[in-house]
Amino acid sequence: MSHGRLTIGLFTLAAAIAIASPAIAAPGSDAEFLQREHRLRLGKGGDKWELALEAQFRGKLKTLPTLRAAILEESRALSRRLRDNRLAWRARQGQITSLRQSIAKLSSGDPRRDALERRLRDVSRGVANPEQVSRLPQVSTSVSRLSASRHQVLRSVSWLRSSFALLKDEYSRLAADDDVRSALAALKHGLSSTERYVDDMRAAAELEKLAATDWVPFYWRGGVWKLPVLLDEESSISLAWVERHQGIWITYNMAEAAGWDLTQARRRVVKVDQERTLNAWDVDGARLQLGRVKLANVTVTVLPPEGEDIGGRIGSAALSAVTPTARKAELRIYFAATPA
Repeated sequence: MSHGRLTIGLFTLAAAIAIASPAIAAPGSDAEFLQREHRLRLGKGGDKWELALEAQFRGKLKTLPTLRAAILEESRALSRRLRDNRLAWRARQGQITSLRQSIAKLSSGDPRRDALERRLRDVSRGVANPEQVSRLPQVSTSVSRLSASRHQVLRSVSWLRSSFALLKDEYSRLAADDDVRSALAALKHGLSSTERYVDDMRAAAELEKLAATDWVPFYWRGGVWKLPVLLDEESSISLAWVERHQGIWITYNMAEAAGWDLTQARRRVVKVDQERTLNAWDVDGARLQLGRVKLANVTVTVLPPEGEDIGGRIGSAALSAVTPTARKAELRIYFAATPA
C-alpha cells in the first residue's frame, strides 16, 4: 500500500515463527537442525513438529466460541432495548403529544408552562420516538458494543484465514525439503499440517457471516448518523454518514491509530465549508469494510490534527456499487447491489 502502513508481523513468517522453542536440542542433532534452520518445535503430542504460528493459530481458534457468544448477546441486547422503547413509546405517546400541544398553546411567560414542561420531561425520560431511538444514550452505547463485537469477529477471522494460508504454504515447502524429511525420519517424527483445521476454518467462515451482513448498525451522535467501519481489516473507526459528501475523510487520529505513515502521501487542500479549508493528505490503497461490503484500493483523505473537530465522513458517492437504505427504527443501514 502506498500509504506506507507498517505490516504487523502476524502475517509474515519471520515474526510468526520467531518464538523460541520450549527446549533446546543437543547441538548437531536432527532436532537441533529442525529448530535452528526451520524454527520448528515439537508439538504437545510429542510426535509432530510444528511452527510457532500454529500454536498462535490454535489459541485464536479457541476464542471463536467467546466471540460468537458476544456478538449474539450484543445483538439480543440491542433488540431488547429497541423493543422496550417501542412499548414504552406506545404507552406514553398520547400523553407526550398532549403535553406538547398544551405547552405550544401557552406564551413563554405563562406561569403554567414550567409545570407542564417538567411533566413532559418526566414522561419523556428514557423513551424516544422509534425513528429517533438512537438519541437515547443507552441505545447508542448498545450499538457501539455490537459494532465492536462484529469488528472483533471480522479481525479474528481475517487473521485466521491469512495464517491458515501461510501455514499451509510453509508446511508444503517443508514437506518437500529433503533435509527436513531426513531429520524427521531419523527422529521417527512427523511434520504437522493444516488438514486438521479445515473444519475449524469452515466454522470460522460461518461465524464471519454474523458480522459480514448486508447491513451495518448505525447511531446518532453529535448531530450526525455514525457508521462503524473496519479500516484495513484492523482498526475500528466511525464515519459520519453525509449523503452528498464526496470521497472518504478520516481524522489524523484515526490514521495514526491505524499505523499509517503519511510522509509519502500526497498533500492537497480540502474545502470544509465556505469559510474553512485544510491542508490534508490523500492516501491510496486503503481498504474499508462495512458489513459484507468491502471497498478495496480506495483513496482516503486524512484531515490534519486541526480538523479533528470535523470527524470522519463518508457519503453515497463512495458506495457507488451499492444502494444504502437507512431504517432508523432498526438502527440499520442496508446495502443492496446497485442495478447496472
